[in-house]
Amino acid sequence: MVVNLQDAVPIVSQNLDQYRDSIHTSVVKDLKHVEKALVTGLEELTVDLDQHFDDLAKVEEPLQKPFDTETLSIQPDPDAEGHKQQAQEVLLQDRITAFRNLREEKEKVLCKLWEDWEDIQFRLIGLAAEVLGQDTLAFAQVRDEDMKPGQREKLENTLMAAQKIFEEHGDPHDSLAQDLQAFEERVGQIASKTKTTVSELQQQYNVQKNKLFKGLHRHIELLAAL
Repeated sequence: MVVNLQDAVPIVSQNLDQYRDSIHTSVVKDLKHVEKALVTGLEELTVDLDQHFDDLAKVEEPLQKPFDTETLSIQPDPDAEGHKQQAQEVLLQDRITAFRNLREEKEKVLCKLWEDWEDIQFRLIGLAAEVLGQDTLAFAQVRDEDMKPGQREKLENTLMAAQKIFEEHGDPHDSLAQDLQAFEERVGQIASKTKTTVSELQQQYNVQKNKLFKGLHRHIELLAAL
């Protein structure tokens, strides 16, 4: 049975085209998923510190009334042996002062954490702009009245630097298209060489087959002459 390898070349080329299309579709889908996950993550991690400070102020406000000179009865926790401790009398003013000091300390910590988180946000925005391009980050363009002094300039500088990197490296979709084009050209070269090789093999096969048949025919004639 003789198999014509030339018939297999179109099938191989078609399968390669299907594989190329499936890879392109998968990459585009993954990039969109990454962009959506990044936007959702930034929105979920936004914290309203002003509201938190307002809540603390509401807790402190009732403590500023005139009865701050009264005493409070504080029941300490049991000692190491489980014995109940005697209640302690403390001035309400002392408790207010301690609460205010603690509040100021925690506010400083929260402000520092928020500043650190803002830096992380700008880094994430910059990274997203480097990978996806500034045009995909419309969610980052907020109103001026919602931003603290200097944030608008910092955001614009971050996006400008990221866009420069994005333009230097190019769109990943374009890079993928170039890679696929190069791959397609390489496949075309392989297919062309394969066709040539198959044609040469077919010719050699026909030549050898004819020689074999001629040799057999000659031997049959010699045997018939005996």
